[in-house]
Amino acid sequence: MRHFRVVFYLYFLIGSVDKSLMKLSSLFKAHPVEVPNSAEKFIDQLMGQLKIHDIGTYEHCGRVSTLCLDLATNLELSLLEQAQCAYAGLLHDVGKIKVPTSVINKPSKLTSEEFEIMKNHTVYGVEMIAPLTDNLFFKKISDAILYHHERIDGKGYHGIPSDKIPYLSKIILVADTVDAMGQDRAYRKGLPMNVIIDELINCSGTQFDAHIVNVYLESTSRKQKAA
Repeated sequence: MRHFRVVFYLYFLIGSVDKSLMKLSSLFKAHPVEVPNSAEKFIDQLMGQLKIHDIGTYEHCGRVSTLCLDLATNLELSLLEQAQCAYAGLLHDVGKIKVPTSVINKPSKLTSEEFEIMKNHTVYGVEMIAPLTDNLFFKKISDAILYHHERIDGKGYHGIPSDKIPYLSKIILVADTVDAMGQDRAYRKGLPMNVIIDELINCSGTQFDAHIVNVYLESTSRKQKAA
């Protein structure tokens, strides 16, 4: 173990150039956190496996991580929580390494059996980062990964009530939905922002945390006005 300043590594691709590591050290430098020496290498290896297994999911995780960080910042979470949220967004779908690509990229609706296989990715994700979770920083991330498909109305993957869902999981759900709806899928084209916003509004308070949705919408509106 060592004491070091939190550095978040953002994974993403731009064009054909793989920019797999971006340090956002300036944001987190004020918050030293004790983590295992091997944590950065371990996460790098996991993301490398995900990239080989399904590059679409790999790229999605990078975008969700960025959205999570923006949301955590606009929600005025502590710098430590911002770091945890960014890492949780990065790792939220790493469990899909154990899900067949035929299920991940199926161009039609999943069967009930296939959906059960897909649902297991949250549990797989927790299992895959287990070597890190003796550390409290990553224990919170593990919980966020496990419950990132839970809904406010209790109708999510694990069916837990809103007050039991980790706040970071609620943030990931919004970020995950925004990115998933906006990207091309095997079965449809990416949806325009106005459709995504309508979905967030319509499902606010049932699927999504209303405050997180409001903060996202306010942030999006500010960016559109500034553009």
